[in-house]
Amino acid sequence: MTMYFEGHQQAQNELQKMDEQALLEVIDGLYGRDCLPEDFDLDELRREASRQVREDFKNPECQDHEQVEFWEKVMEATRNSGC
Repeated sequence: MTMYFEGHQQAQNELQKMDEQALLEVIDGLYGRDCLPEDFDLDELRREASRQVREDFKNPECQDHEQVEFWEKVMEATRNSGC
């Protein structure tokens, strides 16, 4: 059983090609801008769009998500601490 439904990787690849306006349209069409910082840059915008796409493609039958989400939070905290 896969963690994500078919098309997830293609969607992630497309995000890498998008400009700010296109990324905002993706976010607005999924879960909104609430998790974006006020003065976001393009990298933060791309990360949030990627997170929302992962959530949208998540296969609820797969139980590996909790562990993956834990390590994603660890990596994000490390990135934000400047390490």
